[in-house]
Amino acid sequence: MDIKQMLREYNTYTSRIQELNQRINDALNYKIDCDALKAQRINGLPRGTGISDPTYEAVQKIIDKYDRNIREMAEEVNRLIDCKNAVDKALKTLTWTEYRLIELHYFCGMSWERVAVRVNYNISHVWRLHGQALAKMRKALENIKHDRL
Repeated sequence: MDIKQMLREYNTYTSRIQELNQRINDALNYKIDCDALKAQRINGLPRGTGISDPTYEAVQKIIDKYDRNIREMAEEVNRLIDCKNAVDKALKTLTWTEYRLIELHYFCGMSWERVAVRVNYNISHVWRLHGQALAKMRKALENIKHDRL
């Protein structure tokens, strides 16, 4: 993913992680309910008092589906956490001025013209600093990826 896209999405990472964690918890609770239903099966006894084989198999399919969904959501949570941590580390490589420009534009949603007025620089200088900041952040992200390998 490109650093600009990561910066645009940065404000949403925490809320998306929280939402996915809530969905994982809900899915786990439903899975537990299904496990309780499946546990009613009584082997070796007449079928009149236990859960039927087709119902048991259907419940098992539901449990398997919850397992897949939980696994997929957990992978997404891990990806979002990795992205957030990578952006945090990359932001630490910036000077205060570079960080401020990134913050005002990407996190506060200001246009580059408003950013320039806010920091009292002309627009071309703001764009130059922005380019420098992105280059530093890209390099930091490459180092992070390289360190993982």
